[in-house]
Amino acid sequence: MVGGERMLAIVVGATTLVTTMLVILFVRWHHAEFTTWAEVAAMEHLTLNFGGGFNRHRHSSGRYERYVAVESPSADMGWCTAGFKFKMLPVQGFFGADGYCGNWCVCSKIPGRFELADGTVDRIHSEDCFEHIPESALPSLLVEFHRVLKPGGRVRLGMPDYNNPKDRPYTPKPSRPDPRNTLHITGTTYSMLKTLVEASPFAGNAKWIHYWDDTRGGQPVWVQNKLDLAQGYIKRAVDVDARNTPENPLHVTSLVVDLHKRPSGKASRGRHSFDQRPADAPNASRAAHVQSRSQ
Repeated sequence: MVGGERMLAIVVGATTLVTTMLVILFVRWHHAEFTTWAEVAAMEHLTLNFGGGFNRHRHSSGRYERYVAVESPSADMGWCTAGFKFKMLPVQGFFGADGYCGNWCVCSKIPGRFELADGTVDRIHSEDCFEHIPESALPSLLVEFHRVLKPGGRVRLGMPDYNNPKDRPYTPKPSRPDPRNTLHITGTTYSMLKTLVEASPFAGNAKWIHYWDDTRGGQPVWVQNKLDLAQGYIKRAVDVDARNTPENPLHVTSLVVDLHKRPSGKASRGRHSFDQRPADAPNASRAAHVQSRSQ
């Protein structure tokens, strides 16, 4: 009899626990907050965080306040796919997938058009995202960035630089992603991105800040201009990432570039008016020496 009572107590306890969990999940789903494109379009000052993920607006660092993330249904990029449904339970709701990604986050097919009018976005920020997108989709994405930016607006891009000596052996190929992270499907390098930018509406208006220059012949050379983090925080920038040490100062590097939309709203052609490479020659030589010494 005692054993039966104990078993009954276990069953009742387990049933109560399961019921409580279901109620919590239902309440979370019912009260989940979601941001729509219509709400985004109504914002007076708009900064997009392309690939930023769920609710970066409330990130503990405070560096992404009022950034609206734009996510994709692509399995390589993220938060709008069914595969992320259960991972999103603690932060969003029960059915958090397929077409929405929660608060301060909206979904858009890549390539595709954002649900915004021309010239309505002040700034666009994107870090560690381009490597998740097929290279063939990047030209149309740059065109879309340019379309929605206000004249005088700016895009800040940060991404892995696969010209870093430690990363070059793992550069993604069309038929082979980075084996260390199979969601990295595009080998982002200075020469690749520079070619895309020069063929885009941003041609002539790119400021290359951090990159391994692979266009001079021989081994890529590290170029490091001043990075103003107040204009967009890059957490894996060479002078930010804590994994870099005095003994190995270039262990983690990001390719960082700012793209500007001309105040006239017209695309320009020709050489980058913001290209600082000639001024970087002494700095590049110093960094190359540091690299060889740290290997």
